[in-house]
Amino acid sequence: AELREEKIGNMFVHRVGSSKYTFPFFAFRRAQQLHKQKQYDAVWGMMAAYAGFAALFFKLRNPRVPFVLTLQEGDPIGHIKRRAALVYPLFKMIFTKADIIQAISNYLGQFGRSMGFNGPLEIIPNGVDTKGFVGERVAHTGIVLITTSRLVHKNAVDDIVRALPLLPEHIRFLILGMGPDEAVLKALAR
Repeated sequence: AELREEKIGNMFVHRVGSSKYTFPFFAFRRAQQLHKQKQYDAVWGMMAAYAGFAALFFKLRNPRVPFVLTLQEGDPIGHIKRRAALVYPLFKMIFTKADIIQAISNYLGQFGRSMGFNGPLEIIPNGVDTKGFVGERVAHTGIVLITTSRLVHKNAVDDIVRALPLLPEHIRFLILGMGPDEAVLKALAR
């Protein structure tokens, strides 16, 4: 498997694998190697998906190391569960073996509870640097729809842009986000 390492600020990033399906195994193996050298204080799974599986495998091998799970999923819960159907008992263990869950919303916190998590749950909403949104105010007496999402296909910002010509003229749409679909969305808006 491909292994790349880089330092970003005071953090070391170890990039493993090139497929999301093999990532949990390669990440677990690399985490085990690093843990033998450094004896880490915790393992952190970012989302109950591929990184969650890697952290679960690590926790099963190192039961005394605390497992922190962050829930920041953007897909509907039903979709997540259907996608994990073939490995559902293992998927559920991501939640039940976590020592603490941190979620970005009460909705995702309840998802953790519904999956059998009984431990400490912390809700820490995503932060926003409000300085990035300071600018001129535009007077508008109608309705303003706003999205602050990442500009990726799954967030369906393009659907809203396509629907705008069908809505009354007093409805405006303000996009406060960045992402790989930015150029496509600007062209679509034009």
